[in-house]
Amino acid sequence: ADNSASGAMALPQAKILDFGLARITDADVKAATMVTEIGMIKGTLPYMSPEQARGLAEEIDVRTDVYALGVVLYEMLSGRRPYDATTAALVEAVRIICEEPPAPLRSAASRSGRIDQDIETIVGKALEKEAARRYASASSLSDDIGRYLDSQPILARPPSAVYQMRKFASRHKAGVLAASVVLVAVVAASVVSFSEYLKAERAAAIARVEAAKSRQIAAFMSDMLSAVGPSVARGRDTAMLREILDRTAERVDTELGDQPEVEASLRRTLGLTYQELGEYAKGEENLEAALALHRNLFPGANREVATDLCNLGESYWSNTTSSDGEKLLRECLAMRIELFGERNAEVALARVMLGNEIARFGRYDEAEQELRKALVTNRELPGVTGQDLAVNINSLGTVVHHKGDFDEAGSLYQEALEIHRRELGDDHPFVFIDRHNLAALANSRGDFPAAEAQYRQLLEAQQQVLGPRHAQLAQTYRSLATTIARQGRWNESEEAYRQALEIAREAGGERCAEAADILNELGIVIGYRDGTAAGEPYYREALDIHREVLGDDNRVVASDLNNLARVLVQKGEFEQARAMYDEALALIIRSLGPDHAQVLLVRNNLARLLRTSGQLDAAEKAFREVIEGRRRLLGDAHPQVAVSRADLSKVLFEQGRYEDARAELATALASYSKAMGEDHPGTGLLEGSLGKALIRLERYDEAAEWLRKAVANLSRNYGEDNAKTVEAQGYLDEALSKLDAAGA
Repeated sequence: ADNSASGAMALPQAKILDFGLARITDADVKAATMVTEIGMIKGTLPYMSPEQARGLAEEIDVRTDVYALGVVLYEMLSGRRPYDATTAALVEAVRIICEEPPAPLRSAASRSGRIDQDIETIVGKALEKEAARRYASASSLSDDIGRYLDSQPILARPPSAVYQMRKFASRHKAGVLAASVVLVAVVAASVVSFSEYLKAERAAAIARVEAAKSRQIAAFMSDMLSAVGPSVARGRDTAMLREILDRTAERVDTELGDQPEVEASLRRTLGLTYQELGEYAKGEENLEAALALHRNLFPGANREVATDLCNLGESYWSNTTSSDGEKLLRECLAMRIELFGERNAEVALARVMLGNEIARFGRYDEAEQELRKALVTNRELPGVTGQDLAVNINSLGTVVHHKGDFDEAGSLYQEALEIHRRELGDDHPFVFIDRHNLAALANSRGDFPAAEAQYRQLLEAQQQVLGPRHAQLAQTYRSLATTIARQGRWNESEEAYRQALEIAREAGGERCAEAADILNELGIVIGYRDGTAAGEPYYREALDIHREVLGDDNRVVASDLNNLARVLVQKGEFEQARAMYDEALALIIRSLGPDHAQVLLVRNNLARLLRTSGQLDAAEKAFREVIEGRRRLLGDAHPQVAVSRADLSKVLFEQGRYEDARAELATALASYSKAMGEDHPGTGLLEGSLGKALIRLERYDEAAEWLRKAVANLSRNYGEDNAKTVEAQGYLDEALSKLDAAGA
């Protein structure tokens, strides 16, 4: 599992204000105990009105709260406060609040774009130094904001030039007196031009007002919709959250046809939020619409278009079997390099997404190259967010995990987890992904009890934050079920898979693609428990669903064919099995190319068919080709190479070439135990096979040594009554018996 920052949402910050310091009515002043003591300052300094800062309790009334609301509104629009009073000494801070005018809102609001003149006027009236010039109450302020949003004339008016000059003069008496003659001349000469300027500015503002309002409303809606996601909702009822999204989407469909820029912004937010709620199809629909709208608005290289390309490419990588993600992400990377150059955080993010997409198709060396290049940039550039860095680290960990470097993968996963916890807290979905990856690594190492414990803890945390039926829980249940199955507890594994199946069907429908994926895995477990043929109905149902949902020409269909062919091999229906393997190979090669790991997996199963059907020479040749392919793709020491060597040894054993079989097994055991650990059950199976080969070579003492290790390993992992353990014990008894006979 991986994560991405392209659609990540910053968590909201709580604001605690000093409302209640102001008195409610004049009657309350007489009846209530003074909240603010005479001559004392109480409250948070940056939000204090001038009268509050001076400690003049008799002047404090509801208009003091209006001033504080003005500071909050200014900060919401610009991202900063109207005054910087936090670093000054107390006396100087009070002087700034009481005398200095606030920084012009238009120049301060760089992050929000141009601020409409009416908005600036409303904020200015709320921040007046003299309480009498402010709104009479918070409701009056609210009413004027409502008039603005309804495109009605506001009641507030900008302060006159005369008033502004009078206030300036009161603050700078000496300078004004010295320059009064010059000032009068300048003012007189400027009156006409200033009046004309105001008229022209007012006319231009009218032309811009609707677009400005639309942009501000879109920004507000985006912030609101972002709060719908589970990472912010923290386990609240997602049915209500989905209703909010659906209603917003309906209104976007019908009301924003003539405002493509606003629609594109909201489509993007809707898409990302649907994705977080597990509504992947709706998410992609909105992300695709956002991309189309932005392409029409901004032909050529453009930042907004590049962002949409990244979001949609990531969605294809995460949630579908589409092969279009790589094309979109390569276009995004090229566009961002053209816009920003190589050393840029957005370019690095595009490389991370592209690396993830390439890895999905098994091209791990190419993916690793992109991810390491991005990581150099992300570690060196100032200002790169911890989340973007952690996504990069996590993605690289996944690739080296696939390549079999478990030590580096563990270090990278742990670093990503620490960053995400520090930045986002313990219960953010990104943290869940990191924890899932660490559990998967424990699984790969063969430490199944540790992996199981980690998955169970993760499941509990996800249920608390995402709710008990969120789509993401299906994947955690699947991973837990696989881990339980590897310990031979087939009934418990089946139960966990059925939980996953139920959640997947609730999220995507009875015949969704993920339900078919789970049916495949469920068939494997039931086949192990009740015999290979028992899994056949599940494989066939999965195949039917995948063909219906994804079409016949899809690599996922190949997985179903592969599993079903395994059943047919066990039933001795070799011709039909061979036809299914051939069809699966053709599908995967068309989708992923001839050198993909999944192609080699099917080729390995086809070689097993040849061995089972007695075609030993053809099987030997096929296994050797798979070994060479896996060595080229994954390296000599990868566990999958060892598996193919073990398969080849069975052919050699059946040909009576016991020394050759022993040599292959020894090589396989050395690399597998190093990669997976001596306690891994796969290591135990290889030890047992080596012991069998040594019996045929009449090296009974060595055989007994390896078989003892195998029995201990398999009984520890699977239990003493498991078929694999019983088989190994039988060969150990044979070796000990012949050793006794030879000694006699």
